[in-house]
Amino acid sequence: MNQKQIFSIIKREPYIPLPEIIRSQDIVTAFLETHPDLENRMSVVSEINKAILVASIAHEGVLRKSGVPYINHPFSVAYFLAKMGLDKECVIAGILHDTVEDSSTTVEEIKENFGGSISLIVDGVTKFNNIKWSRNEKQARAFQKLITFAADDIRVIFVKLVDRLHNMMTLDAMPEEKKIRIANETLKFYAPLAHRLGIYWLKEELESLSFFFSNKEAWQEIDNFINKKYVNVFNVLKTLENKVIESIH
Repeated sequence: MNQKQIFSIIKREPYIPLPEIIRSQDIVTAFLETHPDLENRMSVVSEINKAILVASIAHEGVLRKSGVPYINHPFSVAYFLAKMGLDKECVIAGILHDTVEDSSTTVEEIKENFGGSISLIVDGVTKFNNIKWSRNEKQARAFQKLITFAADDIRVIFVKLVDRLHNMMTLDAMPEEKKIRIANETLKFYAPLAHRLGIYWLKEELESLSFFFSNKEAWQEIDNFINKKYVNVFNVLKTLENKVIESIH
């Protein structure tokens, strides 16, 4: 899949609902649904399952702050990438994206078992994760850093964006200070990056989640206002509907 194909797929995706717990079979099913004309179907499924096994072993016994098994995070990232229609290499990289950083697995081992493209994506994501961000990091400088790691494969950016999306969706288990820091970082860097790439549904999700965690009081006020207005509009429409029905009969 070339860069033009990747962008044409991702830009048109609406928001993708995410189950609370992702099973390994969910990833395979999502990938097959978005690749109905896939050749070598059994071979590709075998590769995905192989990556699932490697990641499961690498993260075995590790829990997230919420108490959920850590493996649910890379599985969720891979599920999103599969639902977005990205290719086999990108989905497998999503499954493996934390193995080098969080276990004894090496980039060389990933290359040996899954090939150069996948190891390149995982290595790029790992290197980007290891950047020490300055609180006053300029947006342009941050973009430059990411582009450096994605120079050889644009899919590094997509794995990283989806990784951040799932982290934001599960941010509630973090300490309050860390929530605000991560939310501000997301609003400052990741949401604008999604916007620049034309992935507007992802940009809107990141902005909404960032706003929620950085200013819950204001978010709740707006949410209550919208819900109240919606109820009022619904009641008006229901009244009109009843009048129309009455006039017909």
